Amino acid sequence: MPTPEQRESEPLSSTISCAERLLGARWGQPVRLQIVEQFESAHRVLRCRVVAPSDGVPGSVVVKQLGQTDDSLLFPPRQQFLNEWASLEFISDLKLACGPQLYGGDDAAQLIVVEDLGEGPSLQDLLFGHDRAAATQALAEWSGLLGRMQEVSAPCQEAFLALQSSRGASTALSDGSADVRDFLPVLHECLQVLAVAPHSDFDEAVHAVGAAMRERSPLWTLVHFDAGPHNVQPAEHGLRMLDFEFAGLGNGLIDIVGARMAFPAAYRGRRVPAGVVEAFEERYRAERNRTIALFREEASFHAALAQACAHWALTKLWGFWKNYLRTRLAKGPSYDAREGRDPARAAYFRQMVFTYLSSFAGATQAWRVLPELRVTIEQVMEALCGYWPELEPWPLYPAFS
Repeated sequence: MPTPEQRESEPLSSTISCAERLLGARWGQPVRLQIVEQFESAHRVLRCRVVAPSDGVPGSVVVKQLGQTDDSLLFPPRQQFLNEWASLEFISDLKLACGPQLYGGDDAAQLIVVEDLGEGPSLQDLLFGHDRAAATQALAEWSGLLGRMQEVSAPCQEAFLALQSSRGASTALSDGSADVRDFLPVLHECLQVLAVAPHSDFDEAVHAVGAAMRERSPLWTLVHFDAGPHNVQPAEHGLRMLDFEFAGLGNGLIDIVGARMAFPAAYRGRRVPAGVVEAFEERYRAERNRTIALFREEASFHAALAQACAHWALTKLWGFWKNYLRTRLAKGPSYDAREGRDPARAAYFRQMVFTYLSSFAGATQAWRVLPELRVTIEQVMEALCGYWPELEPWPLYPAFS
């Protein structure tokens, strides 16, 4: 079997020939492809036009072949490629119209052919536009899509694990799939330096959040783990999600609280108005409360949402301290301009984390839950404002401004 490095030097024709064989086997007739576009990626990713497609054969497809395999990277490309393959095979087997359908794959060539969702604007583009009604409608549709994906996939967890195993795949560690219980030593260091005295039940509450998010429960289902509007795209028959590299089993609310927490997984994140957030969460709840008794009572639903919000807040605070604030406080303002960097980048990072913390504090105050975490987070926010008095949450997306 050729290595990915050897395949990288192979002509594109060998990749296309393999894809044509897969498509021909699927539709029981010869299929010819013509490359339209090659995407910048760690892998070989091609958009191809189907030459003179017959009835039933799509007009275009996307071909993806394993490329870079540096397992020392934070997000190993091989792991992500194989996990996306298993994830797309899973949702295709379930006939879940939540992402691109998998048309075929070749183990020897480490290549998959998937549905082409087109080049239309993403949900993020809508949110950065000026059509409030369209953005609101798309968010509601996406919430329903997440609910249906989780509802259908929840009873089929063993099938997903079997597919992962068969592909040698695993879910890559990400913010969404991390365990906040592992963060306690670093969180305590952060609180100590900021002169924040945590609530007496802080550790116990963090352990409860970790258990709620990382231990199997009725909320356990297929989770995208990168569910931001940058990965949501309108397709012919409704919205679909892209990039299932991080997908895995987990607490489904991780994908839902992004709207309330300013889409922590999304590049260029912004906030969504409270009323739209509440409608987003209620649409999801309506999709899932048929099988999850916990969701039938509003207070229980909010308590479960609060655990997911706490996960994001604690995870982002941990990363903020570990990757920036610890060194910034030690080195002073010059750290933000190191190696010619633009200090605006650091300011954006600070505002991002402050947004997550304030979103969590606001939600738990309104729902009257997790006071032991809220009062500690509020002290952290106050300490950060002592260093940067101008700190405030992100603005709303332009569509809602």
